[in-house]
Amino acid sequence: MLRTEPIDHDFESPYQGGAGLITDADIDYNGGVEIAIFYFHQLYSVRQENQVITERTQRMYISTGYRHWFKPTLSAALGFFSSYTMGEEQVVRNDFKMNNAPVTSASDTTEYGFDLSLQYEPWHKDRWSVIFDARYAYSVTAKPHEDESFVSFLVGLKYFVQSREEGLH
Repeated sequence: MLRTEPIDHDFESPYQGGAGLITDADIDYNGGVEIAIFYFHQLYSVRQENQVITERTQRMYISTGYRHWFKPTLSAALGFFSSYTMGEEQVVRNDFKMNNAPVTSASDTTEYGFDLSLQYEPWHKDRWSVIFDARYAYSVTAKPHEDESFVSFLVGLKYFVQSREEGLH
């Protein structure tokens, strides 16, 4: 589930579904490299002079970063992301008259930013576990007065590939 955060101004931003894959590779006993790929619909909203335009587009989001394990069931990751448009943008709301609406980032081919993830594993058995991942993505390429940074929540199934030696998570 993903929701664009209304930070600069209020606009309707419902939670939307998507799909994702997260891979981790241990560097040592406490953490490792994480690569995450998500596909979702994202909202972009710009406000000028009390008028709002909101657009939606499909995005492929790829994040690369470092995940640190505090406990065998609790970790955090900090990463850099790029996301790519996968189709045409759709206007959700347009308060502007004629064609004088500002441009949103929905039509941008590529965007960049940073994300922070907290992950919890409430259950595991042998090589399988269930994960809860909460993520905040902050865009550094947003237009002026645009809300496009988002929060997401993922419930997933994890398969552990490496050998389970003492001290590895």
